[in-house]
Amino acid sequence: MPIWFWAALAVALVVSIATGFFALGRGLAAWRDYRRLRRRAYDSQTDLTKRLMRLERTIAATERHTARIAQAQAELQASIARAKGLADAVGEVQALVAQVAGAVPKK
Repeated sequence: MPIWFWAALAVALVVSIATGFFALGRGLAAWRDYRRLRRRAYDSQTDLTKRLMRLERTIAATERHTARIAQAQAELQASIARAKGLADAVGEVQALVAQVAGAVPKK
């Protein structure tokens, strides 16, 4: 067989082996990128889950505080009504005292 045949065969083998190694390297790089992406996605999902759990707790606390505020507001309105009633009663007493004081002669 002529030398050029062996040279062409050697070049073809070298190119095939080099192409295989190149493809293997690119495949490994793609696999690493995929694992990194998967890990980041999982970490992001875990972080999002933790944030949502904190948000749920905050919402629940807000609902409890809202109920307490509504109860306190109702109590405040009742206290204001009682204070208004007392203020009216004090006004009536003052008017009565003024009438009595007006009827009593001064020296």
